[in-house]
Amino acid sequence: MYLTHISLDDFRSYHSEVIELHPGINVFLGANGQGKTNLIEAIGYLTHFHSHRVGRDGSLVRYAPQSAVLEQAASYAATQDEQLADSEVEAGLQQEILDAKQREQSARQMVSSAIVPPRQPFAATIRVKGIKRKREIYVDLEIIAGKANRAKLARESVPPKEVKGQIRTVLFAPENLEIIRSDPSVRRRFLDDIMVQLQPIQSAHLADHARLLTQRAALLKQAGKKRRSGQNISSELATLEIFNAQLAQVAAQIIVGRNQVMLVLAPHVAAAYEGILGEEHRANSSTRLSMQYVPSYPAAPEQLTDSAQLEQILLASYANSQNEEIMRGVNLHGAHRDDLLLKLDELPIKGFASHGETWSATLSLKLGEYALLSEDGDLPILILDDVFSELDSSRRTSLLSLAQAADQTLITVASENDIPKALQGALYRVKRDSEGSKVTYCGSLGDE
Repeated sequence: MYLTHISLDDFRSYHSEVIELHPGINVFLGANGQGKTNLIEAIGYLTHFHSHRVGRDGSLVRYAPQSAVLEQAASYAATQDEQLADSEVEAGLQQEILDAKQREQSARQMVSSAIVPPRQPFAATIRVKGIKRKREIYVDLEIIAGKANRAKLARESVPPKEVKGQIRTVLFAPENLEIIRSDPSVRRRFLDDIMVQLQPIQSAHLADHARLLTQRAALLKQAGKKRRSGQNISSELATLEIFNAQLAQVAAQIIVGRNQVMLVLAPHVAAAYEGILGEEHRANSSTRLSMQYVPSYPAAPEQLTDSAQLEQILLASYANSQNEEIMRGVNLHGAHRDDLLLKLDELPIKGFASHGETWSATLSLKLGEYALLSEDGDLPILILDDVFSELDSSRRTSLLSLAQAADQTLITVASENDIPKALQGALYRVKRDSEGSKVTYCGSLGDE
């Protein structure tokens, strides 16, 4: 699939911009802070409904610049000019003119010195038009600060969940290093994002799971507080049994889904890592990248494929840790505590791999993701955010071959020196001014 147009209103640094895109490679060139990453962040958001850079959707709504104060002052002063002109004609007295001018000057000073809050947009809108399986697709998404998103598909209002994943993307950015370096929640999200694209029903399971965890944690805290004060907690324990049953059922579905994703993803990742190494790195690097799902409860690998069996394992785990959970007021075991272990040969990447090996492993995860999502023939849009400058020649070559094979690839670079000489495609320049970021098409690479 590929996009032909994208429109952004009040998204990040974009006030109102419409961009026509091309199939194949699209390169966005601009200095840091001009809005390149904001553009591809918007496209990636349509896939997962979250940003790869920030955790809060409210951060995606454009912050009105301070110049809005000056705009309001200018508008106020212009109104005063018109009123003054009318009074001059009607009165015809020099003194009144002087008095009016003094009032005007006082008004200008009052407006310019007043603290006037900028006119803050309340929502950001992303609209795209594209071609998917040889048919046109229209997707609109409105991100409303502090409220639920609103969506349209083919110009008709639909629940946002029907839009999620309609635009498939695989994004590779420096932030992806956190998949390996950061805490387990980042690795769980990596699996969940792929899982939802392959099994859309899991999006509802994840939402239910998050809700149940919040409600159960509140119940545990309430029970702990009552127990410490010597009160009876029989009603809380009865309610806890209900939550345990619901949470175990939903968590088991998620765990089985994640494990399935890992099992089908692992061969693609391993093959990508072997290809990236090439002869240049093979002699000085680990040669095999493997993955393992690590549960936070006692479960054998074969048990992670059976949701009914997992439910019973989770229920037993909840029962065994009940007193500790009530004392601490937290959910100690389950899908929200699991991890994805990544190993090079027999050692964990985190803590043992070199910087180059970490880059290779991260790139392999994204190349494996792309290969897996492409198996049904609907190629995702490949997004490469300022990564060529971070990679050596062999890793750049591996990424470049994939970029050229994709239906559409979006690449951001800060300098022309970061554009590989072999790259052919459409070139855009991104600049930011007082009105927001602007994207200008400059023709094909090599035409300048």
